[in-house]
Formats: sequence, structure tokens, C-alpha cells
Amino acid sequence: MKKYLFAMIALAGALALAGCDKENGENKEPLPDPEITNEVEIKDIPFTGGEFTFEFDANRDWTVTGDAEVSVGGVTYEFGLAPTSGEAGHGKITVTAPANKGTEPIEYSFTLTLLGENQTSEDAYTKEFQLTVPAPSVTDANENTYKVAYLGGNYWMTENLRTIPDGMTASETPADKSGFWYPYTLTDVEIYFDKKDKNGNDVYKSKSTAKVAKDDATIKAQGYLYSANIYLGGITYGEDNYTTFEGVQGICPKGWHIPTKADFVALCGFSQSANAAGIAEEKDPTAPFYNEQYKGGKYDNAVECGWNPVLSGVNFNGTAYNTKVITKLNSTKESLFEKQAMTYWAGSTGYSETQVWSMMTTFTLSAYPEGRIHTSFGNVTSGVPVRCVMDKAAE
Repeated sequence: MKKYLFAMIALAGALALAGCDKENGENKEPLPDPEITNEVEIKDIPFTGGEFTFEFDANRDWTVTGDAEVSVGGVTYEFGLAPTSGEAGHGKITVTAPANKGTEPIEYSFTLTLLGENQTSEDAYTKEFQLTVPAPSVTDANENTYKVAYLGGNYWMTENLRTIPDGMTASETPADKSGFWYPYTLTDVEIYFDKKDKNGNDVYKSKSTAKVAKDDATIKAQGYLYSANIYLGGITYGEDNYTTFEGVQGICPKGWHIPTKADFVALCGFSQSANAAGIAEEKDPTAPFYNEQYKGGKYDNAVECGWNPVLSGVNFNGTAYNTKVITKLNSTKESLFEKQAMTYWAGSTGYSETQVWSMMTTFTLSAYPEGRIHTSFGNVTSGVPVRCVMDKAAE
């Protein structure tokens, strides 16, 4: 009888332990092999960044991790991931990507982790995903692609425009009033004796010859030259409307515009006064080109910050290629000798019925031997290079 009783007690204990084990999950159905499927990866991110959704299916609870900051080319960028965990099933993660304000692509990776057999990180399954915020660039209507830099609080083209307006062919005759011309270079540069000054000192001058450039390499480097009527979008600029074109797209790509006076000041840091019109000078020492000694932008600063200030010259007043040349008479920068001394970049803010605010270069041995860049006004009939600015900068 005692043996029977002990057997019953042992059986009851075994059953109780079995029940306990079942409650503890040891007899649960094993979890399926961890798997991530149906991923909808993030592609075609613009260089301006933004928020993007990564979708997937996971057969276990999951977590996601990634670096909060990524450094590229000396610039630190912040990324965001939300939410950072979720249950098995269909998952969505919002990736916040920054605007690329450098010149190199930003590579970013994040890791999705499915929890292990006991819903812990032990024996976890991981899979890494990557995305790229591309280097800034823009493509025009002719499929020309231009490099872009973030400067003065906005994105600027760092190459002169090469767009051919609809129905037009570039002219090699600067006085033909066509409004659209090939670029040019300077040749036959000569420094010659001019006269004696009142103190008996020799006075020297320089001269050069303009040579039209129709080759692809020069066009790519310098861009075409456009009058205001053409670069503002095929309009007729005059007394009745010259104040209405500020910030227009013109011949720029969609989402970009012809620079305003304010755009130029934010870049070079100075705009001259116009006393006759009651316009005071403007100054911004925080501008990327600005140099206090030059009271405006300095050529070297424009180079160093990546704006690539190509000296393309100007078809002055739409009559002749300007042949003012950089030599030892007006500059100490030997690397620029025999280049065009006077370049205007197209602007959209009207100054008068015949002039528009532009950005220009000046080289003088006494004051600006390394080249000054500042905002001034130029004639609307002149042929000038164009740099476009993005309509709205990313924050």
C-alpha cells in the first residue's frame, strides 16, 4: 500500500513539474527562423535630405540602430531613426536624412535586429541597410549637370550655365544684339609704354585681343554669355517692368532662379551705394567671400570656399568682348595673368530701366591686387555668364 502511495505521489509531482515547464514556455512551439522580407529600401534621396520611410516584414520583434552622426569632408551630419523598435509583422521606420552641405556623398547605414529564440538579443539576427545622400548637383534643360555648393545660406551652382535657349544658336559676333554669345579668351597680351606722367615717370598700359571660343572645353569651363532679355526668360526689359523680375527662374533649371541682389550680398558681403537712386551700400562681414581689407569679396576666398569664380569676361553693352586683361600692371596673382579682368555675373534685381544688379570682379594694383568681388550694376544689354541659385535652401 505504501509503495502504491509513493508511486502516486511521484506521478503527481511529475505532472506538476510538467505543467510548470509548459507555463515557463519550454514546451512552446519553437519560433520560426528569423527573417526579414519585402523590404522597400530608400532610394533616390535628394541632396537636400528629408524624411523617408523604410518598410519591411519581420517574423520576430525587432530593434533598429544607427549612428546619430556621420562626418564627411570635415562636416558632421545628424541622422534620425524612429521608432527604434517594434513587434513582429509589418514594420515602418522613418529615416531623417540631413541636407548635404558638402561636396561628397554621405553614406549612412542602419542595422535591423530580430530578437533571438527567447526574445532577447542572444542569438539575434541582424541585417544592415544603407542609403546615400548624394553630393549636390543640378541638371539643366539640355541635360548638362552642374556641381553645386552650399554657400551664404543657399545652394549655388559652381559652374557657369551652358544652357542653349529654345530656338537659339550661340553667336560669335558680339555686336549683333542676339543676346546669346559664345565665350571668349584673350590672346596677344602686350604691355607697352604709353607716356610720361607729370612727374616724368613712365606710364605703361596693357592690351589684348578677344578670340571667340567655340570648342567644347572652353564652353564647359566658361559657359555662354547671355543678355538680361535672354537669361530672364525671353522677356523685354524696360522702364515699365524692370522691378518685376527679381528672383525669376529665367533660363535656370526648375526650382532654381537668377540671383537677386540679396543673394549676391550674402555671398560676397558687399553692395555699392547708388546715391542718385538713394540706395545705401550694404555690407555683410559673415559672407563667405568677405575680406575686410578688400571691403567686399576676395577672389581667393571665393576659390577656397568652392564657388569656382571662373573669369569669363563680358560682352560689354552687347557691342564687343571686353579685353581688359590681368597683368602685373593691375594684379599680383600671376596664376591669373592674361585672364579677363572684368567679369559680371547675371542678376535679376532691377536697378533701372537699363541696368540690373550684378556681381563683378575688379583688379587694381593699389587696392585689389588679388581681385575683388562685389555687387554692382551692369547694363542689361551686356552678355554675361549665369550662375543659378536654389529657390529654397534646406534647413
